[in-house]
Amino acid sequence: MTKSKRYVEIRKVKDEGRFLHHNLLSVSHLNSPQKEKYPYEVIRRNGEDSVAVAIYTKIQGEIYVGLKRVVRIAVLARKLKNKPIVCDLKESLLLEVVAGSIEEHERSRKSRAREEVLEEAGFLVKTSKVFSLGKPFFTSPGQSTEKIYPFAVYVDIKSKMEEIGDGSMVEKESEKVKFYPFKKIVPMIKRGLIEDAKTEVILLRLFFKLNLL
Repeated sequence: MTKSKRYVEIRKVKDEGRFLHHNLLSVSHLNSPQKEKYPYEVIRRNGEDSVAVAIYTKIQGEIYVGLKRVVRIAVLARKLKNKPIVCDLKESLLLEVVAGSIEEHERSRKSRAREEVLEEAGFLVKTSKVFSLGKPFFTSPGQSTEKIYPFAVYVDIKSKMEEIGDGSMVEKESEKVKFYPFKKIVPMIKRGLIEDAKTEVILLRLFFKLNLL
């Protein structure tokens, strides 16, 4: 027996914001007997999606991955109630792979990944050397429409240059990329010490791709 299709109608009620857009939606389930209708909120970003890149290299025959500790104000904002707070930025640092937003005018996700590697890590790589780590994924589908496209690229650690950065305070206050051995990262993942979801997903995909797991 074939299940009948279920339809939902979504209307935009309000759109606020510049880079991040807070959308208030009106959702109606057309097949429900009660024709149930309710408000729903989502966050959309300019360009909609992002790329994240696992940078890796070999040192004395062992795989190392490049990660950086990034300032995340949202981590500190969890403490914010009705009064201003003063926090040590170190409390916000999350260990992450290189990542960045896809601009609205960009068509090549690989090119954006290449640019992020140069800006955030200081490695100039060819776009053709950047490879996909599979299908894109959501990190917070209950609230955000964003998908993250996962990539990886091998780098020669001797070719490292100064990071260009994007000029933001978050970028300036974040730490520079450091390389960690595969043998150290896997226990960190098992113990839940990598709190950034995209980083854990992408590192595991890279390790499977390299037949390390």
